[in-house]
Amino acid sequence: MGREKETRDVSSLQSNSLWKKKSTFQRMIALVLASHILLFFVPGQPAEAVVPYGTTSMNAKGEWIETPHAYIPDQIWRGFKGAEDLFLTNNDDVYVADSGNNRIVQLDENGKIMRAIPHAYKDEADEKSRNPKERLNSPGGVFVADDGTIYVADTNNRRIAVYDKDGQFIKEYGEPKSTLIPSTFIYMPSKIVLDKRGYLYISTKGGYQGLLQLTSEGDFAGFFGANKVTTDWLTAFKRKYYTEEQLKQEQPKLPGAVTNVTVDSRGFLYSVNKDLPSGQLKRLSFGGVDLLNNQNFAPWNPPRNYFSFRDVFVDENEIMTVLEEGKGRIYQYDKYGKMIFRFGNKSNSSQRMGLFKRATSIVVKQDGKILVSDGELGVIQTFKRTQFGELVLLAVSEYTKGKYAESREHWERILELDGLYDRAYQGIAKADFKAGDYAASITNFEKAQDKKGYSNSFWELRMNWLLTYFGIGVTTLLALLVAWILYRLSAARLQRRRSAANAKLQGNPDEDFQGLHLGNPIDNIVHAPAVATARIDPFTGLIHTRTTNRWLISLQRVISIVRYPVNTFTDIVERAQVRFWFAVLLVMVAFMISITGKAAVSYLFTDVVFVRVDLMNEMLYFFLPFLTWVLASYLIGSIMKGEGTLTKVFIVNAYALVPFILFNLPLKLFSNLLTLQEGVIFTFLTTVITVWVLILMFLGTQAVQNYNLKEALGMVSVSLITLGCIWLFGFVLIGLIYQAVDFFIQWGQELVGRV
Repeated sequence: MGREKETRDVSSLQSNSLWKKKSTFQRMIALVLASHILLFFVPGQPAEAVVPYGTTSMNAKGEWIETPHAYIPDQIWRGFKGAEDLFLTNNDDVYVADSGNNRIVQLDENGKIMRAIPHAYKDEADEKSRNPKERLNSPGGVFVADDGTIYVADTNNRRIAVYDKDGQFIKEYGEPKSTLIPSTFIYMPSKIVLDKRGYLYISTKGGYQGLLQLTSEGDFAGFFGANKVTTDWLTAFKRKYYTEEQLKQEQPKLPGAVTNVTVDSRGFLYSVNKDLPSGQLKRLSFGGVDLLNNQNFAPWNPPRNYFSFRDVFVDENEIMTVLEEGKGRIYQYDKYGKMIFRFGNKSNSSQRMGLFKRATSIVVKQDGKILVSDGELGVIQTFKRTQFGELVLLAVSEYTKGKYAESREHWERILELDGLYDRAYQGIAKADFKAGDYAASITNFEKAQDKKGYSNSFWELRMNWLLTYFGIGVTTLLALLVAWILYRLSAARLQRRRSAANAKLQGNPDEDFQGLHLGNPIDNIVHAPAVATARIDPFTGLIHTRTTNRWLISLQRVISIVRYPVNTFTDIVERAQVRFWFAVLLVMVAFMISITGKAAVSYLFTDVVFVRVDLMNEMLYFFLPFLTWVLASYLIGSIMKGEGTLTKVFIVNAYALVPFILFNLPLKLFSNLLTLQEGVIFTFLTTVITVWVLILMFLGTQAVQNYNLKEALGMVSVSLITLGCIWLFGFVLIGLIYQAVDFFIQWGQELVGRV
């Protein structure tokens, strides 16, 4: 009835003559009001809650990538006051160290309190009749053994309180007595776990000595999993040269404290460590060795910015779900410490579901639901998995167990939901590798940016190819070798016959060709059309030609620089036959070779995909060092009485690039035949080319400036310093110009705005 009435009202307004006389603005207001009234009666769709945080992961290159949400906020459980620790039993029973209420509470699956430990007092008489030792004072941690025995880190009472499965007080573990415990140790238990032997591992306030280890009788068994003091060069210098009194005045440097500890289903201990540049989370063996190899779980952080976790939970699939202290984020890692997801955040203003004020502890139920306690708000927030999160964690669990074929279907489904999740390509590549499809695995390993997997697949593919074609290849090479030997023998026999015939007809051979040697790779240049006569100097090895073609002479020096660098540089400087524009062409060719090499090199030995190469940056990185070195070398040579002109300095340095021009591209192509394990060959040959070019630059500088060895070394050293100064002043100048231009732009915008 209401909807029909409003509709009739609108119709009557439209038919009223006064409606036409209203202004346009008034008519728009009336239409908006009418539309809102109509929408009020239209059945609405349920609104999807906006998740107040983003979900990210990290690719193989350490770059952040956004992913669909893996977990979304679900419920909030209330009724606590300073919830400091959560413990989850094998039956999914949740125990909470309700520190503000001085109790341990057990919750049902909906977060309701089932019982409290110690039991609440009925009256004053009940309180007096009970054992006063059962009272807790700000408990910081709780652990429930398989038999139901409850161990409580009773922080402010400085003890470990033990209750039976019915919540009755049994005993306590006070401060252990031992001469091995340092006098500075403070016994204030904050977290506790038990191993399968019944040994207690206790995290204490400021426990930089490590976890306190007690026997089941409470005897001191040692400190476990202590962190080492990180030293730098300054600390090492002080220890070496300071006296004992000076060292005593220095503030002692302490290792990172162990702030939390948990145990997984296999009995491995996981320690959470504070204020460390690496090893923030450790999986400890029975000997105290970190099985995660002191991994840095925050590689994006600067070295001096420490990153600390608060708590960790490890499920039956060895997925580590970790709570970060500073920003209240939740991290998930596989058993190797590779990140799966990061989500959640800290609330800095108004409280929203899914954000924390002071997140204190975390557990994961068997259905995948995450529980996080908030000590400041006194609540427990729950997060449930999405379809995407369920698929990823299932695929990761099967993948880490070596079930690559079983996980393939999940990875393919994940790519349908998020095509940028490169970890899925790695899972598919592993499945292809196990199935023997090495070509497909190479493609997927490259998409996953997994060079190690790519290398292993390529090795298998190359081995299969060799097994198939090795016999044919060796037979073909032997046949070609025999044919070449026969050809050379017949050619030599024919040459001797012709020489004998010519000797009879003409007498002696042409004296201009007396110095030529068979087999010399540069002999063919002698027969070039532009050459009238040519000979090879027996002392220098250089080709001397009677020609005016300076381009041909410049080309000949390219060949001779490889075998006779010193004589070639001397010839370039003294004869001045090499064209300047040919040297410019050499530099341009070297740049083109550099760019082509980035496209030709194997994926295993490149850091940047060729399609992402910035041509302008590559030009800057190539030409700027070369040209500034030429300028610095010329300027310092002029000051130090060198004889080289700017043109000659440029020419000799251009010819120094010849080894790079001749051998860089073949080396990059050769890299496509190597695996990652054979990369030392590629690295060595690359280093040889680089050192070769640098040596030629030095020899060219020495020749063009007419220096001896000592003078050349001094001149090159000063030139390198000058090169650094040119770059420094250039950067300062560019910065000043940028600021000046920005000032005038801002000034102009302000003038235009005021006008």
